[in-house]
Amino acid sequence: MNGILTTSLAILAGVCLYAAVNHLWIGLRRPPQRMHWLFALLSFFVACYVLAKLGAYRAISAEELVAMRRWEVSFAAGALGVLPWFAAEYTGVLARSYADAPEIDGVVIIENSSGLEVGEFAQVRITEAGDHDLWAVTV
Repeated sequence: MNGILTTSLAILAGVCLYAAVNHLWIGLRRPPQRMHWLFALLSFFVACYVLAKLGAYRAISAEELVAMRRWEVSFAAGALGVLPWFAAEYTGVLARSYADAPEIDGVVIIENSSGLEVGEFAQVRITEAGDHDLWAVTV
């Protein structure tokens, strides 16, 4: 593969790993900051995805290529799993239904929450349900 592309991917992975370590360090300070932990985890998954992509470009055999593609999918799934939590923590938009108690019940994470004010009621459509939380979009 092109030397410029592989070098660029290696640099991108290094930047993502640096961001992961830096934000993990910030997140571990007192008081703990969950947003930095989530960003560190997201950066780690992106760095690992880029390294797996780099490994796929350098694969010599079909078996190596398939193995690297499996790692790519795994790390992409990890990043996509962390992304809604990070977005909710970063934007500060977590919703509750009228029957939910703070700090006890799960939350409703509104994905397209631009324009909503704190304490404002909104009509949403639930798009995904987890074990404890719901994901929704405004209607």
